[in-house]
Amino acid sequence: PFTSYLAGVTLLIPLTALVSNPKTFRLVYLLGGAAFALGSGLAALAEGLLPLALARFLAGVGYGAIITNATTLVVGVTSREGRTR
Repeated sequence: PFTSYLAGVTLLIPLTALVSNPKTFRLVYLLGGAAFALGSGLAALAEGLLPLALARFLAGVGYGAIITNATTLVVGVTSREGRTR
């Protein structure tokens, strides 16, 4: 189950970086949060290993979208000097 989470994160980080721009930050963040919440909820209710792995993958997809979007947003709104402290 943990490997499927990491696979979801690894898959989404480069894809989110490609589609993230100032006009889509909010949408990507909300969709990522929804995917993470849904995947976490489904993982809590999973009754077998395969449903658990699929739910963890969905949660990883959501987390990958959130963390990439948040990092891109922070880099965009701070100066280089502010980021190095």
